[in-house]
Amino acid sequence: MTAQAGAGIKIGLSIHSKVHARWEQDVAHIQEQARQHGAQLLLENASSSSIRQNQQCEKLLADGVQALIITPQDGMASAKAVEMANARGIPVIAYDRMILNCDLPLFVGLDVPWIGEILGRYAIQHAPRGQYIILDGDEKDNNAVVIRQARQKVLQPAIESGQIQVVHESWVPGWSSSLAWQYTHDALQKAASPACVLTTSDILAEGAFQAIHDAQIRTPVVITGQDADLNAVVRILRGQQTMSIYKPFQSMAKAVVECAIAMATKQPTRATRVVHNGKQNVPSFLITDLPVVEKHNVVEVVTGPNGIYTLQQICDKLPQNLWPAGAAALVGR
Repeated sequence: MTAQAGAGIKIGLSIHSKVHARWEQDVAHIQEQARQHGAQLLLENASSSSIRQNQQCEKLLADGVQALIITPQDGMASAKAVEMANARGIPVIAYDRMILNCDLPLFVGLDVPWIGEILGRYAIQHAPRGQYIILDGDEKDNNAVVIRQARQKVLQPAIESGQIQVVHESWVPGWSSSLAWQYTHDALQKAASPACVLTTSDILAEGAFQAIHDAQIRTPVVITGQDADLNAVVRILRGQQTMSIYKPFQSMAKAVVECAIAMATKQPTRATRVVHNGKQNVPSFLITDLPVVEKHNVVEVVTGPNGIYTLQQICDKLPQNLWPAGAAALVGR
């Protein structure tokens, strides 16, 4: 798609929340892509309220947007916004999180079942035996549900054989770090030396690590995550989190803006797959390049050609003795 292809096009973006740093990044990248393509972007932040989100979507439609991007707070509740848009003939794109049980025109996101498989396989490979604590994310987020289903298929044989023992598993409303801390803290009363805390986001990994640290557990614990947010990158380099899954937010933003412009101008989208939302197979554009980042490769991945951080940003959060090799010659203080 050429630069300025979106000239004169008004796109609405309804974000469920910007509480977590990851979503601040998404919004910034989408805004930049809209600017580069010459489109006007109208932003609404629902602040974790599905009722407010539907009201804001109604406002965006009234303001004359020609395409509407929604990251739903609640995948079921946002079906109402899709229905309102469909009645006006305005295309809706669910971004990153699926909107369920509605006639949704397009989904742009990640291969979510593959994320669940990655997490399950990594956990089994790096903690093949012992006690597991599992934190699944917010049950109202369809991604959390799909990740759990895919991950469970990987773990189930080891659970049935007794190779691993799940001493605690729970949903974490709002993907809350403080609740992740609380649930991990409580679980440690039953598992004083867990082999793995399998979390499905870096926000949850943050709370889990803090609970383990507070409990003064000295044996190594595998802690998984997802998003590779900047604080998680720092924890990985400090040895406080074992891994994360890097998401190419810039590529996602580019895809969703270009799809919005295409749909607003009645052009073909980049959809090559379908994902069922409970009612229909939704045309989907899925990003499948999701590298695992660990201590040995995290800096290379997140600062590389498709990276979203600079070496300076990482080093600013670390004491100099933990800087990546060669960083002293490249960054200033």
